Amino acid sequence: MTVAADQRDPLVGELLAVLDETIDLQQETLQQLQTLSEAILAHDDAALTERMDALGRTPDRLEAVARKRNALRTRLARAAGCPVGEMTLDRVARGAAAPQAGAVRRRRERLRGLAETVRRQHLETAVLMAEVARVNRSILTGLFPGAAGAGTYRTDGTAPWQPGHGLLDARR
Repeated sequence: MTVAADQRDPLVGELLAVLDETIDLQQETLQQLQTLSEAILAHDDAALTERMDALGRTPDRLEAVARKRNALRTRLARAAGCPVGEMTLDRVARGAAAPQAGAVRRRRERLRGLAETVRRQHLETAVLMAEVARVNRSILTGLFPGAAGAGTYRTDGTAPWQPGHGLLDARR
């Protein structure tokens, strides 16, 4: 950046605060996903409901922080005299004073690592939920064959085995 240090430092300071907020939210999301997986495995309906509610509120908070981050990105780009699309954390770090540059780089690396960890945990949780739903459908189909959905096929195109009768006679 070609901006004087007295104009740049407060903006970078604000950016660091917003990045810290983003890191906190990512850590919270990771914890919520881990707790959700644990609640599913433990069959803890109360914890499951609580985690799902908490996860439902997280996107609004993430969006609010993203708006702050984008507003700061615009202000930093304007101060540096470059297009907003070219204003990256790496560019901020290259133009910031030494202590702030190191802080921006550390937060960037922390966010990268957290984003990958959250993505992986999200995928694991989604697979767990899909597997639980599959097992529940199988149990229902075994108990009540009439409950089976029509037209269900495996990925290889074959129809799953359907018993001629249920494991439980609901009429008695």
